[in-house]
Amino acid sequence: IENPNVYVPDISAPKSENDVLKRHNVDLAIQPVADGPIYHLAANPVQGARYDAVIKKDGKEDVSWNGTWSFSYEIGEKTSKNYTSTYTGNWIALFKIPFSTFGVSAPAAGDTWGFNAGRQDPAMIWSNGSSVVAPQSLGKLMF
Repeated sequence: IENPNVYVPDISAPKSENDVLKRHNVDLAIQPVADGPIYHLAANPVQGARYDAVIKKDGKEDVSWNGTWSFSYEIGEKTSKNYTSTYTGNWIALFKIPFSTFGVSAPAAGDTWGFNAGRQDPAMIWSNGSSVVAPQSLGKLMF
């Protein structure tokens, strides 16, 4: 391989919704109301591969919650040389989430929500902590 440091994501389709979290993914933690539930959304760079759940005050993740949201992605250009393939490393994710999916109205100017975003495999977290969805790891979005 010409550059062994270029990351090649596993873009095969996950076998189940829970499998989304075990593969290369982007995930979000959104808490519209302070000390309220945390909504966990994740998606793989595979059409239709998504995960969603709500984390209640007791810390348990309820995977029966299914929000109304969509996800699209774009992976960097694939090139082939000498019988090997590499990717440019670009991984663009776009989540479209109506406020109503969280049971709230559009935030007013100055409102803040708890928020975190991460990428798994390799792991990166926007607001560093033990996990994307850990309450103490949430950063703040200000509207």
